[in-house]
Amino acid sequence: MAAIGQQQQQSQWLEDVAKFRRSPQTFLAKSDTDEEGFVLDILQALFSENIGEHVKLQLLCILQEKSDILLKDNTSVEQTIGSLRNVFEETDHDSIYKNHILVTMTTILIQHEQLEQQPKIFIDFMDVLLNLMSKINNGLNRNVRRIACECLKEIEIMYPGILSRKLEHIYAMCQLENTFIGQSYMALFVTVLKNSLERLIQTNGDLHDNELSELLSTRREPLKPIILPDNFTTELFSMKEKTHRRVSSEKLASNVDTKELKRALSFVMESSSLMTSQCLFYVMLQLIECVSWVDDLSPATFKSLFLHCASTTTLPLFYLVFLLKAKFCDQLFSASDGDFILRRLIMYANTPTLQHSYQLLCYEWLLHFPQSQVDDCQDVCIPSNLDDRHTDAFFPTVFNSIDATLAKLNILSLCLQPGSQSGLAEATLMGCLVSLHKSVNYGVTGPVAVALYKALLNYYEKHQNTALVEDIYKFILGIIVEQPKFAAQTIDFVESVRKIHCESSLPVDLMRALLDHTVSNKMSTILDNLQHYLLILERVAEEKEIKQNVLLIFLQRLLVSSDLNIDERWSLGNSLLRICRNVLHHRDTDLVFTELGDVLYILMTNYNDIDIRDRARFYYALLTNLSSQKLTSILTSFSPVAMATNQTLTSLVTGSANFQTASPVRQLDDTILQLTRAEKKLNSVSVTLPNGTESGQILEEYLKITQSKGFSPAVVVTYNISFKEGSSIPKDDKLYAMVLHVQTCSNYAQMKDQEIVFLDNHDSADSTESCTQVTLEFHPHEPVPATFDVSVLFSNESGETCTTSLTPLQLSFEDLFLPLPDIDGYSRQQLFNDVWNFIHSQQGNSDSACAESVCSLQLSQEMIATTITQKLTPFIVNSSTQDTVNMYQVGIILPPSSHLLMKILPSSETAVISIVTDNLRILPLVNRYLHQLERRHP
Repeated sequence: MAAIGQQQQQSQWLEDVAKFRRSPQTFLAKSDTDEEGFVLDILQALFSENIGEHVKLQLLCILQEKSDILLKDNTSVEQTIGSLRNVFEETDHDSIYKNHILVTMTTILIQHEQLEQQPKIFIDFMDVLLNLMSKINNGLNRNVRRIACECLKEIEIMYPGILSRKLEHIYAMCQLENTFIGQSYMALFVTVLKNSLERLIQTNGDLHDNELSELLSTRREPLKPIILPDNFTTELFSMKEKTHRRVSSEKLASNVDTKELKRALSFVMESSSLMTSQCLFYVMLQLIECVSWVDDLSPATFKSLFLHCASTTTLPLFYLVFLLKAKFCDQLFSASDGDFILRRLIMYANTPTLQHSYQLLCYEWLLHFPQSQVDDCQDVCIPSNLDDRHTDAFFPTVFNSIDATLAKLNILSLCLQPGSQSGLAEATLMGCLVSLHKSVNYGVTGPVAVALYKALLNYYEKHQNTALVEDIYKFILGIIVEQPKFAAQTIDFVESVRKIHCESSLPVDLMRALLDHTVSNKMSTILDNLQHYLLILERVAEEKEIKQNVLLIFLQRLLVSSDLNIDERWSLGNSLLRICRNVLHHRDTDLVFTELGDVLYILMTNYNDIDIRDRARFYYALLTNLSSQKLTSILTSFSPVAMATNQTLTSLVTGSANFQTASPVRQLDDTILQLTRAEKKLNSVSVTLPNGTESGQILEEYLKITQSKGFSPAVVVTYNISFKEGSSIPKDDKLYAMVLHVQTCSNYAQMKDQEIVFLDNHDSADSTESCTQVTLEFHPHEPVPATFDVSVLFSNESGETCTTSLTPLQLSFEDLFLPLPDIDGYSRQQLFNDVWNFIHSQQGNSDSACAESVCSLQLSQEMIATTITQKLTPFIVNSSTQDTVNMYQVGIILPPSSHLLMKILPSSETAVISIVTDNLRILPLVNRYLHQLERRHP
């Protein structure tokens, strides 16, 4: 029992930690406690022996991460640190938990600036850390000593120079420590050394000759305790702002003796082989700064390190080579060294087994290769010795990712310099796009297409005044000719080019060519990709340098095309109106008055959507009544930026005072309307066979018709629309211009919005036959049940436009049932038998979806008769008697074209149902439906 209670307590703590991390305020409020009480609970749990260390580690993390929330004042910090020190001292064994206590205390003291607020607590804790690290070569507490060194290093980083008077002690311990944690001592030593050297450089007064040597060889004070100066202030150990300085600035005074410093650096370099790559990187980073500040120290100190790091596959160490080159350049590296670095870098970048992120890092190093000491490596600068011998390495291959391909193309565009006439450089650059272009040419969208356009934009940005621009122009034009779906990416490319070079002729030339291609294309091809071509025309309409008459004539031809279906296409009408708006906005209307007026007239008279007609009529009124200048002013005011102002259309047209703008559509929180299904009326399916069809061909012709795209029987459901009980609408109120929208899923065709002139609360207060009714036609792509979200938009008597959501509509599997059709000269019994035999013969084919199944229901003969009478009567094809038992044949069509045929044979206790279907995917739904019938009879 005790073990169970202990486990529950630990689980509760883990749950509380997760809740507190999600929302500290919510957790404290629900727990009926405050920050101080929660901290007290954590400290008590840390003292408890019934809680495992894995839980205690989570509690320490809470104190470490959320100390700014939990510890409000210095008193709470002092009490928490005191308790944690007691927990640390009571923990005997060397463990991760004991190490984490030190980390938590360090974090709290630094975060709450206790060196300023409560120096004694801070110094006492540092004495504990120094005491731990002083026990060198002690194998029992190596991990604790390692963490103590890391904590002291963090304190030294936050307060540079606080350990400078202990430098000799730390130096001596580095020399004496011979376990694997010696590298932690070394990291602490170089940190203190670097900060001490920097403080000497920044000292305004003169330094005596032995100032630095005494720090390294003379023990000015014991290791413990930390002694703060009498004039201690927070600025004494404040963080210095790190700025990018040239090597020649801020050097150590030339009179300072550096023998001990050289000896210390030699010791560190000799010990570098004992360090891990992470520790070596950090140590060398500090030493690089030290050497750069002292003229007496030669960069040749790092020569052996360069040879080691340049030959390694560990990229953090290889990065040290670039840091050395950026800091010392020609002082350390010869021309042959530079060639060696470049060869190694190219080799790493093209190694397939190297991590993808490492490969990209190598390409970034190539693009920001340090050339001299004054370079800051921020601007793109490829190596000066990168010539034609190396360009082959940057041709994209099938093994390269998209990002690596882009990086290679970027480098190639810097290596090759196209001229004013087409040549080898242009052909090479465009030829490297083949791998990306091939995928785009097959219509592959996504990252591949984005990468291709990025590469083209990069080419243009670097070579915008060369013959390569003409190749880019032809390349993009070819993409649109083959795949119009990339119109959006092309327009983004044009906009990006305009931002790079606002005077460039490429955007206008490209848009003019795309317009010529569009208007000269076959209408059937245009209609197949209509939205993409309209997107191009919308962008063309913004170009003032392109005549719009051809565009508008094309729109007229498009609108009168017999193949264009403008029914139920609000999005199509909206695209056409955006083109017209851009023409109104950017062109002198005197030049396009006739053509634009004809387009708007067709839209406002022939288009079926009332919103499109109204907006077309509005634009037509603007065109025929206002000047071009006034039109530009009005349409500019209705741009996304200008819509934030309060100026209205009335004031723009008449110059009168501002009027209050119309209120937006109001979203109602409560559902005020409801749809209730009226009495179900079964929809029939009609099939008309071609004249002269012989009896032996009836089944073949029937199946050909039902499997064609034109055969799409609808599931028709009628609903009463009424006000919901408890609605906030007044009893005598009316709703006007209602638009009922049903959101269909991917398995159903889009449904036309239902328009209701008005709805009276008096007549439609309850769901009765006198209510207004709406009939919805569902056209499934797959015979599966579905749920449909419904919303309604309407205007009330106050003139407000409101919208609200209704209860979702449910369409069950049995709602999809339709009876077999009646065919002249061909009974439903014959059709049932022939379709049954056809499915039975086809079920063995691998490419056929026909299947047979058997289902058994625990229903008596009387129960199955009652069930069939209630649920399946309209679908019964035949009912015959076999051995004094009625056998039922049931034929059902499931839209769009699936057949479900069943033979039901009842017995005294069980009903056996044989099933055939030409859509095996519906069998789970059929099985579930039949067993629902079984459960309705207990």
